[in-house]
Amino acid sequence: MKINGRDNNIVNLDKAFSGDRVRRSEQQRNAEQVQGGGKTNAAGDMVNISSQGSQIQQIKSMIKNIPDIRQDRVDAVKQNWESGNYQVNSDKVANAMIREGLMDYLL
Repeated sequence: MKINGRDNNIVNLDKAFSGDRVRRSEQQRNAEQVQGGGKTNAAGDMVNISSQGSQIQQIKSMIKNIPDIRQDRVDAVKQNWESGNYQVNSDKVANAMIREGLMDYLL
């Protein structure tokens, strides 16, 4: 870029920000708003979300509502533990430990 005199980049910037181009973009934005299907913010930017995007947002909100702890299962184990009916299957525990260890090693 030249500091002294007009350079081609400066001329291009003048064209890009000319009033005619700005008016055309405003007209295009107004036409898009009339067609509908999108949301416009205060700055005039428009966002259209596809049906797949809407489904993803819906699934995300459903996932957020799932509790991290399944209290019914915790209560059942606690009740069995307190009554003395809780039985630990050592084979299942060992298999789970080995499987988890192998997955950690492989990944």
